[in-house]
Amino acid sequence: MYKVNDNGVEYYVINRIKDIQSQMLHLLSVIDTICRENHLQYYLDGGSAIGAYRHGGFIPWDDDLDISMPKPDYLKLIEILKAMDKSKFFLFDYELNMHSCAFFGEMVPFFSSTDGKRRHIYPIKIDICPMNIIEDTDESIIENRVFRELAGFVIFGKCNAQFYKKAIELYERRFGMDKKKFLSFYNQQYGMYPELDHAVFAYPYLEFSTDRTYKYNELFPLKEIEFSGLQTFVPNSDLWLKEIYGSYMNIPPVEKRKPKARKVIEAKSIKPLYKYLVDKTQKTRLQMMVFALKATLLCK
Repeated sequence: MYKVNDNGVEYYVINRIKDIQSQMLHLLSVIDTICRENHLQYYLDGGSAIGAYRHGGFIPWDDDLDISMPKPDYLKLIEILKAMDKSKFFLFDYELNMHSCAFFGEMVPFFSSTDGKRRHIYPIKIDICPMNIIEDTDESIIENRVFRELAGFVIFGKCNAQFYKKAIELYERRFGMDKKKFLSFYNQQYGMYPELDHAVFAYPYLEFSTDRTYKYNELFPLKEIEFSGLQTFVPNSDLWLKEIYGSYMNIPPVEKRKPKARKVIEAKSIKPLYKYLVDKTQKTRLQMMVFALKATLLCK
């Protein structure tokens, strides 16, 4: 990682960060085409939305791309992505057994990587997050928070102490402490309230999102915006960005202007890596250590 100065703005980058951004932009164009052809709605979220507003595309040091979708549109998109050429594209967790979000990518020979003794390798991908649609009542919003905390507990092993007892009681009473049964319901059936005028939208869990709910007219109708030369979409209002990020149009301090990845590595053979990365089975600590060794040998 090294510092650059772009028209008086200093920030940190890694070699080939432009390759990462170019590949993610390609993936976004694939999803954009599918969504337009099938009348599905999606929008840039988080730092990707900030990048669109502030930079007209990627934040220069960003190596991530996030989109969100209403839950019904998300499930339709997943079905389309599942049918795509599996020798070319991958859809991590498309069976929705582990996460409540999906990760879509193309099998390219380069990956992002962290530093350290145990190398963690990540495919170049887009994160696709469904927004649960729930009834706009206090009862439904509280119930949604319990479900979200339970999802966080089941997926990440984390749960807010305030909701832990209710979440575990719900897990035992309705799902018999069966992870697959819970995630099948939560990912496929929950969050599909049809009356949008009386609904709010919420993220599926709190690990990488906020506790905030969103009114329909905050998000829709979506606004079209340019993102690195591609016409894409952002929510109707930027109030949520201001609430979550503050003065998001201001560039953060230089020490925060850096990518999450620490390097880009190129694989000598990509099939073993992708087979592992999209494998749905639980991995033991020993399997993770073996993979780290294999990754070191397979990557330049």
